[in-house]
Amino acid sequence: VQSVSNDAELRLIFCSEAQDLLDDAERLLAALRGNSADTDSAHELQRVFHTLKGSARMADATGIADLGTTLDARAKHALGGARISDEDHKYFRAGVAIGWEMTDAFQTGRDDPPPDIDQRVETLSDEPGVTEAPSGPAELGADAQSTQPVAVDLEGVDQELLGIFMPECDE
Repeated sequence: VQSVSNDAELRLIFCSEAQDLLDDAERLLAALRGNSADTDSAHELQRVFHTLKGSARMADATGIADLGTTLDARAKHALGGARISDEDHKYFRAGVAIGWEMTDAFQTGRDDPPPDIDQRVETLSDEPGVTEAPSGPAELGADAQSTQPVAVDLEGVDQELLGIFMPECDE
């Protein structure tokens, strides 16, 4: 029973981290939309995807890790050019929208493989910031929205994972 509780706690911690990373990705994509040659934002975006990939692997969120791997590889490839192309930008927007959906699903216990990003790209508008896919976190429920401190028994939780995720919780 304790491991199930710890799995649920780790899931919540990871989902919070993933939501922060997806927020960062959206912010960076907005900056890149206005200046596709902004290499600092492009490198930071690649680091966000790389961190999403690694965090997801640590939380055993295989589908999200696969998505992060795909986005990280595409970002590394895009950084080989002088700027983020409109095609890359659209691809990343689709990937981030999928990331939100997958994080919401993982929050409820599902770990689905990522859908085809190229197919999702077809559903995106060419207008900046406009997607037909949901963006941003879904309602996590009353407990997740509470501002009251929650006592959590962390005995038995991998200390390395706690070291990675807990600093994010203190912010």
